Amino acid sequence: MLIFLLLVKHWLVTVKSGWKVPSASYLGMILGHLGILVAILGVVITVYDSDGRDVRMAPGDQVELGGYQFTFRELGKVQGPNYVSDQAVFDVQRDGNPVTVLKPEKRFYSVARNVMTEADLDPGLFRDLYIALGEPVGDDAWAVRVHVKPFVRWIWFGGLLIALGGFVTLADRRYRRERARATVAAGSDCLNKNLLIPLGVFLLLVVFLGLGFQLRDPHFLPSELIDRPFPEFELVDLHDGSVVRLEGPGG
Repeated sequence: MLIFLLLVKHWLVTVKSGWKVPSASYLGMILGHLGILVAILGVVITVYDSDGRDVRMAPGDQVELGGYQFTFRELGKVQGPNYVSDQAVFDVQRDGNPVTVLKPEKRFYSVARNVMTEADLDPGLFRDLYIALGEPVGDDAWAVRVHVKPFVRWIWFGGLLIALGGFVTLADRRYRRERARATVAAGSDCLNKNLLIPLGVFLLLVVFLGLGFQLRDPHFLPSELIDRPFPEFELVDLHDGSVVRLEGPGG
């Protein structure tokens, strides 16, 4: 509430001055307070208004959650580079209008001999839709986890606004003048470009993060044994003490 009152005060001051911002640091302060308010709003709404259910669903079943209708359309097998998965297809609608199609998976990695759940997500400015497959609970029926999380993205937007406010504050001329006077007093004529370093580092991180999401599939799990013979090994059965031996293709 205090942050909201501070924002109202800043807004009234700006309106009275004819929408003139006194300085870059003042604008940065407004952005910082606005970012805190947006982040708090996102946290509060996400915590108290999120909706989630664990349900048993088979192809053809439908569940309604948070005003959205999730219909289990079909279940199929998908062959990946180093896994085999059960992939479910869900049609998501709101008030009879199609919203998106989600395809969560339950993957089995034959080399590592483990099972992983690959949830599917439909992000949005005001809500995120999330579906994950649990375990099979019958003929074509699965335990399904469905979530509707409103305003969860606002938590990140608030952090970005806070960071933006900090960089805008660094652009204030008063700080540059003070640094210039200190530089002249020290007897150096170097240009004051140090304030651009944090902004450059931040932009570089954003670029690398964006390229990482674009160039690499986060669902891909590399393995050194793809397209190679499986190594021979033997294990002792813990129940009866017998030896279980697996031989390569030539054995």
